[in-house]
Amino acid sequence: MSDNLIRRLQCQKCQKEMDIPYRARGDFSEDVYLLRNGARVPLYKHHGYCKTCNKINWMEEFPTKSKIVGEIDSFRRQIEIFKSGDISCGKPAYDFYRVIIHNRHEWLSLHLSRNRPVCLSCGNDDVEPISQELVQTFVGDIGISHGVCGGRLIGSFYKSPYPNILLSPDRLDREAPIKFNEYSVRGHIKDSFYYNLYEVMESEIIAIVSNPGHEKEEQNETKSKWPDFENWMRAFVRAELEYIPLTENEKKVYKLFPDLMTMIESRAREEIAKFRQQARQYFDQPRLKSGSDTTSLWKKLFG
Repeated sequence: MSDNLIRRLQCQKCQKEMDIPYRARGDFSEDVYLLRNGARVPLYKHHGYCKTCNKINWMEEFPTKSKIVGEIDSFRRQIEIFKSGDISCGKPAYDFYRVIIHNRHEWLSLHLSRNRPVCLSCGNDDVEPISQELVQTFVGDIGISHGVCGGRLIGSFYKSPYPNILLSPDRLDREAPIKFNEYSVRGHIKDSFYYNLYEVMESEIIAIVSNPGHEKEEQNETKSKWPDFENWMRAFVRAELEYIPLTENEKKVYKLFPDLMTMIESRAREEIAKFRQQARQYFDQPRLKSGSDTTSLWKKLFG
């Protein structure tokens, strides 16, 4: 198909065009999960229809175990090539591959523990995958209803009014630092609303599990963009774990966002139970002597 043709998805009822996300030529960034120990491992994505965003977005793709094993073998080969003196891949890529190999078990476990992909834009899991054929090449009704008006999305092509701009499909400066697009192990982009919300959840659970029977410590003042929502999550965690009776102020925060509770309560409850179990497995074990690098919860749990 000619590079001079542009793909169009348009609602046949309201005539609105639907944007299709692409990785632009010249964008050599890497989408990665940021593990709790700070390591980065690859995140795969494909097109999906997000009902929350009401548009086509990138969504997580969970590859099979055999595909991940194959990727690990490929990274190993690249490492050996670099060690042999062929440094054409560049040291930044070599360092990235080494980190992946070192954290391969955590990478595999992450995918085995997840079964609900999320929209990489809004972070919600109300998404449906769409085949590449429907998004990229199919002409006609692609089988998706436009949620705003109820019309059908029609795929077609039109000729670009602009001349082709040729860009190299490969990184030209292999020694330049790699730009990483970082997501949490739950698929939420770094510093987004859900990223911060679940980070608060984890820190609150650790504080409770590591100090059972102790009164909670006052939270340090933060410069978060969502302090009320984070206080809601702290109160939600304590209510779920029946750790400390909620004060009147905490009850007020807990009931402050009914729409948020309706949207994520079941998902948050599931994540609280899962992470609490992981944390308890660590803190119920005999504590190691101070100074050992394995005393870190993250090192113990995730490599």
